[in-house]
Amino acid sequence: MNLQPKQIGEEKIPAIGQGCMGIGGRFTIDRSRDAEQIAALKLGIDLGMTFIDTAEGYGGGHSEELVGEAVAGIREYVFLASKVSPNHLSVELLTLACEDSLRRLKTDRLDLYQVHWPNPAIPLEETLGGLLRLREQGKIRHIGVSNFSLPELRRTRSILGSTPLFSVQTEYNLFERGPEEGIIPWCAKEGVLFIAYSPLDQGRVVGSEAVRLRLVKLARDVGCTPSQLALAFLRSQGPVLPIPKALSEEHIRENAGASEIVLPSGIRSQMDAECRVEVKLVPWHHIRPAPDKTGDHAVYTTIEEARANLAGHSPSPQDLAMEIVRNDRIKPIRVTPISEGNGVFQYDLAEGRIRFWAWVLAFDGERDVPVLVRD
Repeated sequence: MNLQPKQIGEEKIPAIGQGCMGIGGRFTIDRSRDAEQIAALKLGIDLGMTFIDTAEGYGGGHSEELVGEAVAGIREYVFLASKVSPNHLSVELLTLACEDSLRRLKTDRLDLYQVHWPNPAIPLEETLGGLLRLREQGKIRHIGVSNFSLPELRRTRSILGSTPLFSVQTEYNLFERGPEEGIIPWCAKEGVLFIAYSPLDQGRVVGSEAVRLRLVKLARDVGCTPSQLALAFLRSQGPVLPIPKALSEEHIRENAGASEIVLPSGIRSQMDAECRVEVKLVPWHHIRPAPDKTGDHAVYTTIEEARANLAGHSPSPQDLAMEIVRNDRIKPIRVTPISEGNGVFQYDLAEGRIRFWAWVLAFDGERDVPVLVRD
């Protein structure tokens, strides 16, 4: 396939990459689909999706092991990216984490090493200093960040000085379009790659039935699938690299094919206007803190639990609350409507549980929570 690359500095990045959240497990190791997942990654590489993004936190490190298996013998043809967890951002732990990632990936260097989430408990200067040292040692080629706010990005650039910030990664899809408001334009101006994770909203393509129906019609007009249309739209928004995850051959080929779609200006304008889900403000006590259905990620159901942070989340809800007060902004929480009568509760908390409690703690429950409502 003729994948048109993105040019970032001297690097040519494929138009579509491969994300690895869920490869090898979510937060704990799952070996039940190893062969299938390795084969999926290899097929994606064969189709030109040679940018692979993983993290030490995916599958308890097993994701990196599977990526290492998939790129064995073809490492030179793959742009390999990984991420360090927020509890490893001190200089000493950062170095150990990088070395562990290199060992699991069976490589001597990472093309891109990213801070997975900011950690207000560890000075950003210390973390970036550690990354600069790893770069000087040849263990990493480029420095990136993930889930940073625009003020944090500006501060990162200032601290790095003459060393380029290569990339910014955050969620971006037709359901979550917040990055268009500031971060993507900033990346375009600064020559920074924007990596869009969950570009197909974790397989839903978009979390609203009304928007989904419009997307199906527009895709029919263009002559592609709704998923391909969604990926093509994201690519058209600037220096954006979508990194969908897929396991079936059909979906992998579908993702790769999205790189060849050029959107007519009229379709792009129509999508921009029609394929949008607005952020709502909801009183926090109208949201029921539902547990994580996967059962492998500890969550809190009361404000007292969130404040105590007994599960040891890093950063903690209280740490994030301090950042929210400084920036007066969070990525919207995901909720789903409660269909049955349930008294005061109107929504179930679906995603962003730590951010939810951080917002409540930041403003003592006096400010409504920004949410995106899934149908």
